[in-house]
Amino acid sequence: MHPALEVYDLLHLIFRFFSPLPDAEADRRTILLSCALTCKAFSQVALDILWECPQSITVMPFASPSQYEEFLNPGGRDLEAYSNHIERLRFYGKRVQTLRIHSKLTRQLLECLVRLQDTHSSSPDVPSFMATIFPRATTLDVISSGLDIQTNLVTERIRIFLSPTIKQLFLRCPAWPGQHDLEILLGSVVNTKPHLTSINLHLGPSPSPKTDNHSLSPGLSAGVSQLLQLPDLEILDLPLQLLDQSSFIAISGLYHLKQLRLAHPTEMQSKFFNLPSLISDRISFPENSFPNLQDLTIDTQFVHLDDVLYMHPALTSHITHLSLYSVSPLGSNTLKDLFPPLASAALPCLTHLTLGVGSLLLTSDSAKDGVTLRFLEPLLTSPLATHLTNLRFRHGAPLNVTDEEYDTIARSLPNIETLHFEVPVNRGPRMVQITRRRCIRSSLAALISFALHCQKLRAIALTVDAETQPVPELLDDEFTAIETHAVDVDMSISPVGDNLQDLATFFAKLFPDRRSQLTSSGYYAKRLRPFKEMVEVNGVLPADVAAVHSGRWKYVDELARQIRGS
Repeated sequence: MHPALEVYDLLHLIFRFFSPLPDAEADRRTILLSCALTCKAFSQVALDILWECPQSITVMPFASPSQYEEFLNPGGRDLEAYSNHIERLRFYGKRVQTLRIHSKLTRQLLECLVRLQDTHSSSPDVPSFMATIFPRATTLDVISSGLDIQTNLVTERIRIFLSPTIKQLFLRCPAWPGQHDLEILLGSVVNTKPHLTSINLHLGPSPSPKTDNHSLSPGLSAGVSQLLQLPDLEILDLPLQLLDQSSFIAISGLYHLKQLRLAHPTEMQSKFFNLPSLISDRISFPENSFPNLQDLTIDTQFVHLDDVLYMHPALTSHITHLSLYSVSPLGSNTLKDLFPPLASAALPCLTHLTLGVGSLLLTSDSAKDGVTLRFLEPLLTSPLATHLTNLRFRHGAPLNVTDEEYDTIARSLPNIETLHFEVPVNRGPRMVQITRRRCIRSSLAALISFALHCQKLRAIALTVDAETQPVPELLDDEFTAIETHAVDVDMSISPVGDNLQDLATFFAKLFPDRRSQLTSSGYYAKRLRPFKEMVEVNGVLPADVAAVHSGRWKYVDELARQIRGS
């Protein structure tokens, strides 16, 4: 064996490429298992990656409830078998970083684990039993139902597995909890006195959205207010249905809170509902509300985004990163209400903006044309635009923007460093399918505008027509290239023709820094193959046209690198 393969860090870097992914086409765990069984040098590294994030806590080699009864019975305990079992648990448990707990953890096994916990943790100074089994666990993911909460199953699960090493907690309830269920759920978390820095609370849609008022039941409101007893929280993810005056005041007092996400479930956004005023002007807030909040994310119906964003000045006074998402159709809406002329006063520190909005209705006339400059104009004419350094815009329909309109966008964003106009593929209902019949009105000349007017630009993603539109000619006396730093250009979903050499010359001259590159971070990146390896079958290229275009851009990048180096 080569000595390099005996270096743990090097093997860990190699095996990390086989780590399981949620959306992986094939289960990579079998590859890691084969590596673990190959030799002793591979075993420890492969097992560390394989067990760091198991799909369920039940894959751990727990004993059966009857065996635990024998272990815990002083008269009939088999000390050797018990010791071997604990060592086996620790062998795998020391690698686990994420604990996932759900209904497969039966009541009988849970009762045995409770007894183990109580037996080993007779003193507050003694580490809990699960803390000794999972010493590196930092994330706990608990999935529960209303029945689990009412029968105290969730309370026991949290008490056992919420060890001092856990920093991030996910609480998932597929159904909307009862009146006092949430209070019980969060109360069980607070009572363990954890050292949490992040809580993500995901609840199912409420039975009926509030239409007349937004007063929550005492149990729900009191449950959220208990978060004040976790002063170290830095990241908080809450359903918008839980936000009322008392709960909003409670989370505003979390001094270390840096990231806040407020969202309605997708199922709720698909139906129209009225969102009344969440915060009354007569309510007084603490002077130092949200003192360290820097990152705010709101996910709700598009017509309600501005209501949540501007519900109180304290919410936006310090944020530098703002993300606004909505899966509901836009219809004829624009960004006028989201970014009025006075928006810069409410968002004085904003530098990073992400807009992820739903598609246009399939039946609307604008769906056939895509998104025009009219939709973005309120943002571009606002003083906010001059302060933005990062702008990401995702939409279900392509941007219907000309080269001249892209020039207007470039002039409005003088300090932009990262600009992404992303067009996601059709992933669900109401999303507009990207088809070849929809003409792209912009060409590569749009990139020239950004290179001229955005001298701080470091990354850009656009959809342009490089297939039928000619490659622009760059004149030395009219153009000043960005020479001081590299620029990453993502064209992976833009159609491209056969004039690859001309394209490579264009990009090498437009972005002459040798570190500049044509990246492939788009949707089709994982399906890329080098263009020169795409063989024709009966004179026809592969049917996936998007994969062909991505492969061509990859080849253009290789040619451009050669030109810059010559």
